[in-house]
Parts: sequence; C-alpha cells; structure tokens
Amino acid sequence: METVSVENERLARLVDMVNDSDLSSIKTNIVRIIRQINNPKSTARDLKKIIRIDPPLTAKVLRVANSSFYAPEKPIEDIGKAVIWIGYDTVKELALRQKACKLFDKDEILEGYQRSALWTYSVATAYYSRLIYSRVTGQDTEAVYSAGLLHKIGLIAEEQFLRKAFVKMLQVMNQKGVHLIHLEKNF
Repeated sequence: METVSVENERLARLVDMVNDSDLSSIKTNIVRIIRQINNPKSTARDLKKIIRIDPPLTAKVLRVANSSFYAPEKPIEDIGKAVIWIGYDTVKELALRQKACKLFDKDEILEGYQRSALWTYSVATAYYSRLIYSRVTGQDTEAVYSAGLLHKIGLIAEEQFLRKAFVKMLQVMNQKGVHLIHLEKNF
C-alpha cells in the first residue's frame, strides 16, 4: 500500500515539473490555437489575438503567407490577413511544428538516444500516420498528424526530469535488448 502512495507522489512531482516547463507552455499555446480553429464561431481576429503574443510564431505565419508558395499580390503584414490567406490548417501545423521544434533542439547523445533522431522519427510518424489515415478514411486530419508528431514526447520529459533513471534505462535497453517501454514500467 505504501509503495503505491510513494509512486503516486513521485508521479505527482513529475507532473508538476512538466507543468512548469516548456512542455506545458507548448501544450497551452497549441491547445488554445486548436480550440480557436475548431470553434465554428471563431474568426481570424480571434486567432490573431493568440498568435500575436508569440513573436516567433507571428514571424513564421507572416513568412509563410508571403512565401512564393502562397504568392500574395502585395506583402501581407497583418496576422489576421495572413491567417485567412494561408488557412487554419496551415496555421495549426505551423504552430505545432514551431513549438515542437523547440523541444527537439537539444542534440546531446545519451546512450544512443538523440533528440534530433527522435524529431526525425516523430515527423516521419506524423506524415505517414496522416497519409495512411487519409487513404483509409478519405479524410485528411491534422489531429492524426499532431498525434504522430507528439506521441513520444514523454521521452523528453523522462530525459529532462528523470535523467539518471532515463540513462540507466537506456543502458539496460542497449545491454540486454529489453524494449524501453518494459523498462519504464519498472523504474
């Protein structure tokens, strides 16, 4: 009984650490953007209010809206107009990629684990998940892409907040060939 209480306490501390980190900030911004996009009553002005408080995302949205791919007749300088020009799905994808990229920036190698390799894997998973979903259902959804992109985000939390245990798990995984998911349950 006491073991469960200690495990719950450790888990609660980990959740608190994650909530105070960049991981939480990413979740908060992305959730706000996705809620706005999915709200049938929302407008580009509503989305603009969220985007403009994030300078890197603002720059990215404006850069994409003014790219040769979207080819505006004259430069777009207003975030609201840029949102309308490139569309909600593109804004959602830009926000997700821009925020997720920050997490994967660190490129230290730990026992064969590397965030840049995780990023490559996650982007490929996202792309192919959306492709398969689209072919099977005939629908295209960014939610499937987002799920594929972020499905291994827990590894970054482990690396960041449970570093010693994470490195030990990687060592055991490499030495004994045990899959990481099995080791996570026992650490």
